Amino acid sequence: MARCTLEHYACRSGHHLTCKTLLAYHADVNATTQSSKATPLHRAAYMGHSEIVSLLLDYKADPTCLDCDGMIPLHKAAQNGHIETIQILLRASPESADIKDNKSRKPIDLVQSQAVRTEFLH
Repeated sequence: MARCTLEHYACRSGHHLTCKTLLAYHADVNATTQSSKATPLHRAAYMGHSEIVSLLLDYKADPTCLDCDGMIPLHKAAQNGHIETIQILLRASPESADIKDNKSRKPIDLVQSQAVRTEFLH
C-alpha cells in the first residue's frame, strides 16, 4: 500500500503514454493509496479519462475494487457524469452496476444528469 504511486498521478492527470509505460514496466495496476484506498482505476474513472480506463482494464485492473467509502470506479465515473467511462466500466463488469457503497448507493444513484442517467440504463 502506497501513499500515492506514479501510476495514480498519471491516471488522474490523463497522461496516457506515462500510464502505458509504467504498466509495461509492471507497475501495480491495483495499488491502493494509504488514505482513501483508491486504485489508479478509481482516479482515471473519477476524471473521465476513458482511454486510460480501457488501458488499465486491459492490464487486468479490478473494476470492483472498493475504496474507503465502499465505492468502485463505476461510482466515481457516475458521480461525475462521464458517460464513455461508465460504458467502458459496465462492459468490463456488468454486475458492478448493483454494487452499493458504504451509504447503500448504487452507481446510478450518484448520477445527477437525466441524460447520463438515461444512457446509464441502456
